[in-house]
Amino acid sequence: MGRAPADDSVAVQPAMDEVAAVRSQLLADLERWETELARYSLTRPTLWAGVYAKAFRSFEVLAGCAAAHWMAVAGQPGQRVAADVARGRSADRLTVGQRLGILRRLDALGLVDKARWQTDLDLLDRLVKNRNDFAHGRFGYEDHDVATLRALFTDLRALCHSPIIRFYASSRDQLPDK
Repeated sequence: MGRAPADDSVAVQPAMDEVAAVRSQLLADLERWETELARYSLTRPTLWAGVYAKAFRSFEVLAGCAAAHWMAVAGQPGQRVAADVARGRSADRLTVGQRLGILRRLDALGLVDKARWQTDLDLLDRLVKNRNDFAHGRFGYEDHDVATLRALFTDLRALCHSPIIRFYASSRDQLPDK
């Protein structure tokens, strides 16, 4: 995900190129998966499992980089929030839920622009819940249809265009909207 700081603090400096590459690939994957779904009235089990696994891997990378970025933006208070959430774990060992917890705490403390974030935090909550349900076997192929996958695609596309993820646009020339 990034470089570990020399002082062993919780923060991990996210790599702009990693976010841009993962975001770009996820948007391309979403387009390809939607085309594939249009060909079938119901998804094939192998397509369903592969789509969920790859989509959530991409989501985890983006959520981790976002948490690391916004911790750094918040400075020392952000580091304290991260240390409190991490409870002794290194940043690269945090769960996606813990990373969302960091973002929520930064928001609650007013360390980020609350007005821009509320919708994005709700979106992240849905994605974390879906990711956890998938990762922990709480639903299977028979529980989901094309509409469920399309809803996931809508959420992931919204995440790719959200201020929480597009934070690098101001640091780079511009992330493409693709």
